[in-house]
Amino acid sequence: MCRRVACLLMLKRSAILPLLAFVACSACGGAQVESKTLPEASPAPSASSPVHDTATTPAATASPQQAPHALVGPSSRRDPIPLEVVLPASTPASAFPKATAEDSTCWKSVELIGDHDKDYESLISKCGEPTGMLPYTRFVESRLHDVAQGNKGDPRDFYAARLRGGMCYRFYAVADGSMVALDMHIYKEGGALAATAETRSPALIMQSLKPICVDHDGEWVFELDVDANGKGRYKFAVWARPAKG
Repeated sequence: MCRRVACLLMLKRSAILPLLAFVACSACGGAQVESKTLPEASPAPSASSPVHDTATTPAATASPQQAPHALVGPSSRRDPIPLEVVLPASTPASAFPKATAEDSTCWKSVELIGDHDKDYESLISKCGEPTGMLPYTRFVESRLHDVAQGNKGDPRDFYAARLRGGMCYRFYAVADGSMVALDMHIYKEGGALAATAETRSPALIMQSLKPICVDHDGEWVFELDVDANGKGRYKFAVWARPAKG
């Protein structure tokens, strides 16, 4: 049976990236491509702008994904970095926010400026709690092709988290504007490829039209990589909400 495996977010960014398309990939047959008119981004920050400024639209209250953290270390598919699950299994459905935005359109008004901190907060402010979700893992921050090492740095990172059955998940990865062609690959417990997204953008949602819903508990692995020309920092996190019915 043909299964739709991935949808991704790619936004137009002035001065940094050209207009990109929204792409839907299928597990069987060729990829289906649908062009979208996407929102204009704000002007890119100047070279003197600090990379890690505080986001311009912080959450009203402190949340787990905003806690202090350190850059992650080396990893591999066989030895992924464990993500910290911050959503208690006992969380009742009533604790999740009421959705005020659609999964398929929440990202359309997001403007990317090329700063992974600010762009992550901008994306989450539109597609996190407004779509009825809460942070499932604490976000992690890392760097690919470490700027200090030129193009000799690590081109990919691997993470792992135990996903609970009966939940629907979205996976957010947002990088600096210098990290073009950010890709994500997700593997189920046992190693089967569950979803993949290959972009020419520094930001993506897996999936952008609808979340991935899981029937059974299992250990999932997430791979983030970038092509040889991309380098910089990024943030990655998993959000979740109860499956309907």
